[in-house]
This record gives sequence, structure tokens and C-alpha cells, in this order.
Amino acid sequence: VRILLARGISAQTLAERTGLEPQTLDDPNARVPLSHFTRLWAYACSELKHPALALELHERYPDNRMHFVAHLGMRCATLREAIEQWQKYAFLVAETDEVGYIVDGVQARFTYHCRDARYASHWFAEHYTALALHYARSFTGQPLRLHRARFKHADPGYREVYERVFDAPIDFGADENALVFDAALLDLPFQSADPYLRH
Repeated sequence: VRILLARGISAQTLAERTGLEPQTLDDPNARVPLSHFTRLWAYACSELKHPALALELHERYPDNRMHFVAHLGMRCATLREAIEQWQKYAFLVAETDEVGYIVDGVQARFTYHCRDARYASHWFAEHYTALALHYARSFTGQPLRLHRARFKHADPGYREVYERVFDAPIDFGADENALVFDAALLDLPFQSADPYLRH
């Protein structure tokens, strides 16, 4: 919304195209229907002529513009604990969100799933996986190399952006949305850990 308004799109036009009225976002108790959010993704990518926006949106986040669930994760002791907290409170970000991790031998997978097929879209999968990797690298201070990034959707036509963001082989048409990495990374300590605030 901030990017569109800065580009000169009026609040009225934005509301007409997406159903989302920007002034409602000033209310900390406001709720945004996922149907509006999905239309916002589509409209923003089209209007900005930036189909890969969901992969790169985190690069435009000011440091103080994190969701409070991300603030909670930031204060955890390890990457494992942060994912577990996100898993516990994901529904507060969006009621259809489901995240977690799976350990399979020496490898682990961070997973994202939309529980309601009506709202499943490549935009959410792109945004959450790119954001997860960005925060994991930021909070640990480590490069966190991936083995692969896997997505349920078909190749949307900008594979090179995926390869830049994830710096790993990309699988489209997979059976899950997942980032595959060394399981040992789950126990990396967070530089931003704060046991008192976490408690």
C-alpha cells in the first residue's frame, strides 16, 4: 500500500481495485480479508510492472516495520525456537497460514502452507519463504546457505529472481513450499536473542 500510494495511486483507486481502504490500516485492530489482500498483490504487481514483487518486498521493509510475530521470533534463542514460535502464532498474521519445519536426517525443511485453497497463491509462498530466509540470516548473522527452494506453483516466469533471492536450485511444481538446508542450522544462536523480552 505504501509503495502504491508513493507512486501516485490514490486511496480511492486502491480501494476500488482491491477492496482495501488504506485508512483502515491505521487501526491496530483492523482486519483485512484475504480476498482483498490477494487482489492487492495482483494489482501491485501489475501496476508496478514488477511481477516478482513478493520475492523482493522484504528488501523495502524499514527495520522497525516488522509484524510483532517477527519481533517475537527475533528474541528467541535459536532458529528452531523462532520457527516454533512462528508456527504457534502464524494464525495471527493470517488465519490460513501454516509454517513449520521438518527434520529428515541431516537436512531440514522450512515449510509454508495455505490451509484454504481459495487463497493459496504464489505471492504468499514467495513472500513468506523469502522473508523467512532474510530474517534467519539477519537474526543469526550467518549466510545460511540453502540446498534447494521448492514451490508448489508453476514457474511464474522470473526464475532468475528466485535464484538471486534464494541462491540455490529452484524446483517448481513440487509437492510443498519449502526451503531445504542443513538441519544443524536449526540450532544456530540468534544475535538478537532477549530471554527477558521473549518471556
